[in-house]
Amino acid sequence: MYGVVLAGGGARGAYEVGAWRAISEQDIKIGAVCGTSIGSINAAVFAQGDYEKCEQIWRSVTTADVVDMTAFSDEKLMSVKNIGAFLDEMRKNKGISLDPLEKMLREIINEDKLLLSPIDFGLVTYSLTDSCIVELFKADIPKGMLVDYLMASSCLPGTKARIIGDKTFLDGGMGDNKPVSMLVKKGYKDIISIDVGGVGVIRPYAPDGVNIIDVKCTAPIVGVLDFDSKLICDTIDAGYLDTKRAFGKFGGKIYPLRISDYLRARRKYSEELIDGLERAAEIYGVDKLKEYTVASLARATLGEYRKLYPESEGEWTDKLTSPQLVFTKVCRTLSEGGGEKTAKIASTVLKRYASAANAVCYFMRKS
Repeated sequence: MYGVVLAGGGARGAYEVGAWRAISEQDIKIGAVCGTSIGSINAAVFAQGDYEKCEQIWRSVTTADVVDMTAFSDEKLMSVKNIGAFLDEMRKNKGISLDPLEKMLREIINEDKLLLSPIDFGLVTYSLTDSCIVELFKADIPKGMLVDYLMASSCLPGTKARIIGDKTFLDGGMGDNKPVSMLVKKGYKDIISIDVGGVGVIRPYAPDGVNIIDVKCTAPIVGVLDFDSKLICDTIDAGYLDTKRAFGKFGGKIYPLRISDYLRARRKYSEELIDGLERAAEIYGVDKLKEYTVASLARATLGEYRKLYPESEGEWTDKLTSPQLVFTKVCRTLSEGGGEKTAKIASTVLKRYASAANAVCYFMRKS
């Protein structure tokens, strides 16, 4: 029985949607899910069994669905145009209102359904009144107050604090943005921890005897308050692929290479050659949010190489306008027998990308 921890990070919480889909595909039995800030909201929806609804909402959400944009002239909340209005909201109202988010939560959160779910649920918020972290599982939350505590967990810096009774609460990330300890204290020995690259206090907690599978977004695609639909969808895909990689479903260091194909390819190609192919694909900007075989990654990479091949004709004294074009020129010179000159160019101009050029030349010969 696994526990799942979902970290806070605003719009980067879309990553957790893809991660949850990947976890579900593994047929792993989940006993509890807890989270901080947006992680607590995702955790509540997942625990009540509404994954599809959650993904649908994420793929269409806008900034105006989360914060009150009445005072702002630009739909991108953190744009230069909005700095003055942002500061005014802080001064006049002690933060931006999250009323739209609360309205949405009251429509999608089904407290009765969550309470009846076999999956336990927990959240973290921070009590400004008592200067302490507050950890609550669903049995600890007073009836009818679930959305209130979700909002207390999710009031990011710059938004209004949440008042419940006589206490004031701030975003849970102020105390513990990735509450692994909640599940450890519950007795879970196998924990999947999803870190979306958000800002907050991370309290390392990995006692002996606990197996923690870490999934971390190392290159966030969206900003914390950047609800751009295209970037949100890409973030969902990144979470899905990274989680599958964490469970050993992919080989490769940069690109998700299907593990069965990758293992077959390793019997045919050296690790250096495959690494070089991945580096070449990265230079050319080949999409990292797709699954590949080694052959399909080679085709995609060579496709980009061929597009630039005509432009790479000429002497090295010609003006080369992009790193991709420089790289293509190196590959072309190498394939045409540039020898020492090419090796020198590769080491001085591209430095660590010499193996990438060798990989392009190898797969060109094989195509």
